[in-house]
Amino acid sequence: MKRKRKVDCLEYSDTWIQCDACHKWRKLADNSMANSSAAWFCSMNTDPLYQSCRVPEQYIQNSCKITYLPGFHLKGTPGGEKQNVAFFTSVLKEHHSLISAQTKKALTWLAKISMDKLAVMETNGIRGPILNNCTSSNGTLNPYHKIFQAFGLVKRVEKGVCRWFYPKNLNNLTFDVAALGMAFCEPLDFV
Repeated sequence: MKRKRKVDCLEYSDTWIQCDACHKWRKLADNSMANSSAAWFCSMNTDPLYQSCRVPEQYIQNSCKITYLPGFHLKGTPGGEKQNVAFFTSVLKEHHSLISAQTKKALTWLAKISMDKLAVMETNGIRGPILNNCTSSNGTLNPYHKIFQAFGLVKRVEKGVCRWFYPKNLNNLTFDVAALGMAFCEPLDFV
């Protein structure tokens, strides 16, 4: 699932896109590449410096703020926005093969996070659901991590503890838990 975000910085706006393979953010020079229904990969980038998943993620200047990101809505508004429901539904359908009982519990946990915890997620991060670490008992990543990251959340592991954060530089946006809850109620067993 390709994601776009709009960045307002001084007097211009940039369009950023997330690679479907490596999940790194890339700034688009050409907005015609920003089709939200199509997969997008680093190799499709028109900037030759960022045409590979092996190249580090591009960074947004500190003065730039993200003013739109799928899955997030303006603070102080009720949430449950239709475009966010559609975004979450498409991510869940795309990752349908990863949805297990454990993943459903993690998604339910995420959809029920309080506004207070969302505020903490923005600044200090919050501990992930179910397990205190980022790996399952066999040492592999928990399947829900890939889904959370596709939603735009950022995972950090500190001293073996997995914490979830908002992306940097969000401007007055909060995670749309209401839309996630609605999307999670949709049947996901078809593509």
